[in-house]
Amino acid sequence: MLRDFPARALHYDPQTDEARVEIGDGGGETRTVAALLLLDAKGFLVGVDLGGEELERAVVLLGPFESVDRTVPAQVSVTYGGSGEPAEVRVSGAKKATRAGEASPYV
Repeated sequence: MLRDFPARALHYDPQTDEARVEIGDGGGETRTVAALLLLDAKGFLVGVDLGGEELERAVVLLGPFESVDRTVPAQVSVTYGGSGEPAEVRVSGAKKATRAGEASPYV
């Protein structure tokens, strides 16, 4: 069982080459975690698997899970909201890992 969190928006900053996935309201702790970037067949970001065990496994989705074609391991920065759920995910080196510089078909 996965806990899936729908993304509200995806932003890419070409100056820092960082993609920012907005999920909810932040303000809590920020941690760097080992994650899997979920990519479609064309290399667009569909979601981010933040890991966890069984019922605690968290996945942030920009698009439908059925669109995932492959995964790429990455270190991401996750900001958690007051309830302990992910509020924002930041992916460094986003243009190399995904098609971050192009308009996403999922948001």
